[in-house]
Amino acid sequence: MKKNNTKLGLLGLILIVFAVVSCNKKELRLQDMEVEEISISETKYYEDNPDYASYKVGINIQLPISSQGDIFLRLRDSIIAQTFYLEYDSKESSLDEGVKQYIEEKTEIMYEPDSEFLRDNRANNHFWTNLEGSFVYQKDWLASYRVGEDNYLGGAHPFRYTYHFNYDIDSGEVIRIEDILNKDFLEGGELRDMLISQLLIQEEAESLEEIGIFDFMLGDKLPDFPISNNVYFIDDTLVFFYGQYEIRAYVYGETRIKIPLKDLEENLKPRFQTIISK
Repeated sequence: MKKNNTKLGLLGLILIVFAVVSCNKKELRLQDMEVEEISISETKYYEDNPDYASYKVGINIQLPISSQGDIFLRLRDSIIAQTFYLEYDSKESSLDEGVKQYIEEKTEIMYEPDSEFLRDNRANNHFWTNLEGSFVYQKDWLASYRVGEDNYLGGAHPFRYTYHFNYDIDSGEVIRIEDILNKDFLEGGELRDMLISQLLIQEEAESLEEIGIFDFMLGDKLPDFPISNNVYFIDDTLVFFYGQYEIRAYVYGETRIKIPLKDLEENLKPRFQTIISK
């Protein structure tokens, strides 16, 4: 009997220790994440001559600090891979490799052989790219990240390209729009009508013609008004993003249509219904 009591005592002690460790172990959430600011600048001159054409590349991005654990390391690797178009792998998605490849691709024009155009030191021969990346949303298991790239390659004005990606730190996966919204809702007309209605409200307009939407997107049923898959989260809102020239002229800039999650609730996949504030 005494032997059995000893076994029960040891088992009880093990259970108590396990319970204490479990209580003290903190589940990492995106609110706990710390980020670092990465800033890099490099200028290349044609034929290494400062009197000839130049190309300046500036990179300013936010990345999770890698020492915080595997969850945030995976997120860091994914951001690097998405930003610099690398394979999503901790060995291949290194920041140094990504930056090197990006600068080489952007400044490729500087290696054009025997170019009199590039030897002519004119104002429109000084090209540049600015790349910025930052978190726009981070809560619990869900993060939204924005990458914006401004390019000047000559001509009247620079061009901006912006895209977003969303990330689930629990699964370690990048989230697509089809992971967020039900298929029937995405493919039907209800979402398109909702986007058009919200855009008119935001712009305080009565028609799409008033706000410069391209003619080929207009019509009785508006079949050609696109549903953007470039989406991100802010607060309790899903934002549909349209870049320069995507639905209207350059002068209008980028367009963001903000749909409250509560208006989408019945058409959200179950996991995303949990992030709506009650």
